[in-house]
Amino acid sequence: MSTCSSGRGLYRLPDGVDVWWGNSGRHDLVSLLPAMRQGGRVILMSGITTERLLPVGVAYTHDISLLGVGRTFPLDEAADAHRALETGAFRGRIVIVP
Repeated sequence: MSTCSSGRGLYRLPDGVDVWWGNSGRHDLVSLLPAMRQGGRVILMSGITTERLLPVGVAYTHDISLLGVGRTFPLDEAADAHRALETGAFRGRIVIVP
């Protein structure tokens, strides 16, 4: 059983966390990564100037993917998002939200 803390308390997850979407900027990866399931994914959307310790061993042994989201676009601006990818004008992952 994995445990993971967040601002709302402590959660007990029998198989570990599948996906963690971090948008607080307080990325506590030392506490989070051991609670991830094998092959879990961590998505970070904020804290671009934040420097945190990355427990590489845990990330490696849990086969965790660490993804950064560079920018979000509303659905009605999907064409702009596509152009940004095509032209290479933007670095990072782009997410289109409804």
